[in-house]
Amino acid sequence: MRPASPIEQQDAQRTLPPAAHRADRMTAEVRSLLAEMDEIAGRIDQLVALTPHDRAEILGLVSQFRTRASAVFTEALSAVTAIKQGR
Repeated sequence: MRPASPIEQQDAQRTLPPAAHRADRMTAEVRSLLAEMDEIAGRIDQLVALTPHDRAEILGLVSQFRTRASAVFTEALSAVTAIKQGR
C-alpha cells in the first residue's frame, strides 16, 4: 500500500467523525495543561528555595499533583483512542 499524500491525509482528516475532532482538541488541551503544570512546578521549586523549612511538605504535594496529572493524561489518551476507534 502506498503512503497517503498530504492532500489525501487532509481529506481523511475532514471526513473524521465529529467525535474524533473533539478527541484531537481534548488531546491538545491536555498537553497544554501538562506544559502549564511543568511551569508551575518550576515556580514551586523557586518557592522551595525561598522557604527551605517547608521543603518536604511542598515537594510531597508537588509529587502528588504530578502523579494525579499523569493519571488524568493517561485516562484522556485512552478516551481519545476509544473515541477514534469508535468504542
